[in-house]
Amino acid sequence: MQRVGISGAAKSTLARQLAVSTRLPLIHLDTEFWQPGWKVTERAEWRAKVAKLAERDAWIMDGNYGASLDLRLPRADTVMWFDYPRLVCVWRALQRVATTYGRVRPDLAPGCPEEFDREFVRFIWKEPSPNSGHAGRAWRASEPHRVPPSS
Repeated sequence: MQRVGISGAAKSTLARQLAVSTRLPLIHLDTEFWQPGWKVTERAEWRAKVAKLAERDAWIMDGNYGASLDLRLPRADTVMWFDYPRLVCVWRALQRVATTYGRVRPDLAPGCPEEFDREFVRFIWKEPSPNSGHAGRAWRASEPHRVPPSS
């Protein structure tokens, strides 16, 4: 199961709830992508890591990372697409920062404590809709691999 959507749309919250109820392993992509001190993983290494994660038999994958959706969507049996108003997402992200500031959340990598970052707030506000950019292209490209829902 893959969840896609703007930051602050409650993807991680739902992913945790689904993992508990389904007993499927939960993969937080932020935990896999970020290195201590908020250092990014190099692109080729990241794509190799995501490909390996997506090869698992079953999972709930939490996160966007549109540039690797082409590796995940064909392997997902369910995709949940979150597309909430930007103001709602910015508000939720600010609430999250206020309640977890300075701590490492379970869905973040070790050494990456929650912090207030104006650029991140701007990113949420300007983040393309899940229907555009990498995400939209990957979704449209995955169409031949999608299985219609059973009735």
